[in-house]
Amino acid sequence: YEPAPGQVQDARAATEELLRWAAENRWLPLSASLFDGGHSDAGHWSNNVACKELTAHLHERVLRDLRSFGGAFGRYEVWKDSLRWRDWVERCGESLMHSAYSWAAQAAPQAELCTSESGILSSLTLTPAEAYHNSLWDLRARGVPVQAIGVQAHFDGEVDASTVKHRLDVLRELRMPVYITELTISGLDPAQQAYELEKFLRIAFSHEAVAGITLGQLWDDPRTTAAGANGPGLYTAGKQPKPGAERVDSLWRGEWHTEVTHEMTSRGREAGLLPLEAFYGTYAYELRHGEQLCAGEVELRREATVQPTRWQPHPPRATLVTVQCDWKGHWRYPIWATPALIASASVGCLFACYRKRAELTAKTPARARPGLGGRKSETRRQHQPLRTVEPVDEVSI
Repeated sequence: YEPAPGQVQDARAATEELLRWAAENRWLPLSASLFDGGHSDAGHWSNNVACKELTAHLHERVLRDLRSFGGAFGRYEVWKDSLRWRDWVERCGESLMHSAYSWAAQAAPQAELCTSESGILSSLTLTPAEAYHNSLWDLRARGVPVQAIGVQAHFDGEVDASTVKHRLDVLRELRMPVYITELTISGLDPAQQAYELEKFLRIAFSHEAVAGITLGQLWDDPRTTAAGANGPGLYTAGKQPKPGAERVDSLWRGEWHTEVTHEMTSRGREAGLLPLEAFYGTYAYELRHGEQLCAGEVELRREATVQPTRWQPHPPRATLVTVQCDWKGHWRYPIWATPALIASASVGCLFACYRKRAELTAKTPARARPGLGGRKSETRRQHQPLRTVEPVDEVSI
């Protein structure tokens, strides 16, 4: 990224191009890695300067680059493989790594700051998860602003389900979200690779500590994959889909995809509401009434964690999404995504409606209806959903 001090023009232009592509394909925000402790390139200029100068350069780079990219990156892996690659730490001390997190928090307060380690989930190593757990505990005890745990998932052969589950359980004790990154499975034929990939995805997706999964290699790289061999990608080097790509597509677009068609009514407690259980994500909707059509998109997002370092499992929550159609004579049609039928999210609006209705009732006593003014009636009615003026024939999401 920076072949010489301050020489970042080419790398920044390439990064901005990637961000433009991601925005067009709605892949924002992205994640990015900042430092690897000086390991990847022993001849790099940063490995040949004094600690004081290195500290100043790293400080300048974090503030300069993170501020320039703004909120395009939602998560930063501040220091990769700190347990294995300790070139800078052994030369300049642990405080250099700790400071990098503090600088990143200062430059990008909206981003989630994450650690990143490899070999944590592999059954070939002894107790890396415990060592990782202890190092993260130490970082938090020292006040380092670590907010999430990154786990690089590289498997050479079969995935040991019990090992993966146990080590995710160990990391869960830290009460921080776990991000699975760079997921690759190699050393198997395409059919076996697809089976092991689905096995891992199901374990990680169902674990309450896991906040996200990132695939590491979309297609095989002919430079690192021997001719005729099956590489870790979901596609061949010629961009042909392998069985693993079909498995992922089946999970993402099938089993882990929400699609509902529902006839809505203007009567009863569910008037104008579509209650459903749904995964977080972007949903396209269509509302139809006779010949009229209202279409668009809604976003169901997990609530932001107020104190990321005190992470707790996220229980399903009721989310009230209001869809407004520009139909003459119609009001707003709420789409309610919730695992439990709870209409109390609209209490505030209903109280305002009650006050207005009470005023109108007082002005026109001849049209007053019994039961609208008493406390018992208010308590009973405050949990009723908002109503539509006209019935909607069908809603599809």
